[in-house]
Amino acid sequence: MDQSFLDTILKATKDYWFLITLVASVVLTLSYMIVFRVNPWDQQRAIKLRRDRIRFHNSVGYSLIETGHFTDARAEFEESLKLSAEDQTAVNGKYLANLFINIASPTADPAIGFAIHRRITENESLKREQHLHIIDKYLGDLYMRISDVPKAVQYYRSALEHKPDYPDALYTLGWHYYQGVHGDLSEMERLFRKLTEVDPHGFRGFHGLGYALYMKALLEPDAEARKLLISEASEQSGAAKVLYFNQVNIVMDFGEISRSVDPELALFFHDYGKKILTDPVLRDLGDNPYPLLNRLLMSEGEINIASKDDKLAWISYQKALDHLALHRTTGEKKNADEHKRLFEKAQRLDSTKFVHYIYADQLAVLDLLLPGGE
Repeated sequence: MDQSFLDTILKATKDYWFLITLVASVVLTLSYMIVFRVNPWDQQRAIKLRRDRIRFHNSVGYSLIETGHFTDARAEFEESLKLSAEDQTAVNGKYLANLFINIASPTADPAIGFAIHRRITENESLKREQHLHIIDKYLGDLYMRISDVPKAVQYYRSALEHKPDYPDALYTLGWHYYQGVHGDLSEMERLFRKLTEVDPHGFRGFHGLGYALYMKALLEPDAEARKLLISEASEQSGAAKVLYFNQVNIVMDFGEISRSVDPELALFFHDYGKKILTDPVLRDLGDNPYPLLNRLLMSEGEINIASKDDKLAWISYQKALDHLALHRTTGEKKNADEHKRLFEKAQRLDSTKFVHYIYADQLAVLDLLLPGGE
């Protein structure tokens, strides 16, 4: 080969080495992509997809914390941490979910919770606006555990100032206003009405709003105003009929509230209450296995319903009253006969006759809301 030609090649290589290297690199890269079917954009899409999934799980997790589903919230944050073990949003969310889960335990020591809170106040990532309402709700629960009610209410209100549509704070503060000397049925109604708006697929708002209107109806001296109140209360039971829940005491409340307006709806709920108690799976969920405290509404006192027979007697008494309400609205004798049959069945189950006090109290309620001539 001619020496001059080689000199020319070497000179060109020297002058254009960067361009030659770049072209060679591109050719080799393209060859590699073709042979091994590698797309550099695939990795970018995978990274973006992982980030989107982390954001999704975190968003769902915080929504579940705010609606009181703490175990489910923790599971969402754990999914985020599988994708990125150091994601701070997920780490904080899981920590907060665990705090609520732990404080709900009957053996939880509030002193530990307050010690943890002191450390939270030193953690910059937990002091962000995103967490303030959740931490206030947690502090409210802590103070409620030690019976410092004014302090608890202060923190619940602070949580709602930070986030006015915080479902779990609306729920907890709403039931506070049903209690004894602290009772304020109008405030209870306002908070639960808001909860039905922000969480229309959850039963808790309809339960609280229905019960607030029900109690207002019992206290209302004007018959027409009372009728309007109990009618709206019954509408909340109707709205809850299509929702999923299996706490027997809440199911029974929905039936009780609707009885004087819609006895068939009351029977629907009370039949479901019986199913919960007789189905081994449903019976062991939530608070169903534990004693239920029933507050008398037309007289002083509370009745503790503990045994399975007592609970079944309670349901039979309630269904007897449903049929009595049907008799008063339809005049059909078969409903009067069914009232008598179910009453006698309840009496046989009610060995102590304590549950009968609930029947007598509810009969007085029915006489007020749906008077009859029998």
